[in-house]
Amino acid sequence: MFGLLTLIFSFFVFTLNPSSNFEAARNSERTSEMSQIMSSINMYMIQEEGVSDSLTYSGGMPLPVCAGGKPDFTNGVPFPSLDIAPKLLENGYMAEYPTDPKGGDSPYYNICYNSPAGQLTIYAPNLDGERITLTR
Repeated sequence: MFGLLTLIFSFFVFTLNPSSNFEAARNSERTSEMSQIMSSINMYMIQEEGVSDSLTYSGGMPLPVCAGGKPDFTNGVPFPSLDIAPKLLENGYMAEYPTDPKGGDSPYYNICYNSPAGQLTIYAPNLDGERITLTR
């Protein structure tokens, strides 16, 4: 009888795979937060007059070009270091800086410029399975 219960319990543990469910939930949150960042940047640049099309970070340095290939970009800067990031909060485009659900050493999303296509790419530095990116 005990062996049968162990077998049934093992079956449910392997079929439910809770770690996979947690990973999917974190990746879903990442996708949502990256979309929020991108929408906030776009709204700001459309509604605020006198803003150039090029984003800068840390006192006017040009946004870095994404290094590596999709989805493994490696040359981004943390979102809060964008020069317009404080303005996004102050002007109500965002309620707070989104942070990666895993936290860790790099709790913020990274952003870089995708040179060939002329688009921005946001990616999560803390991996859960495959890297989640958003490019517009």
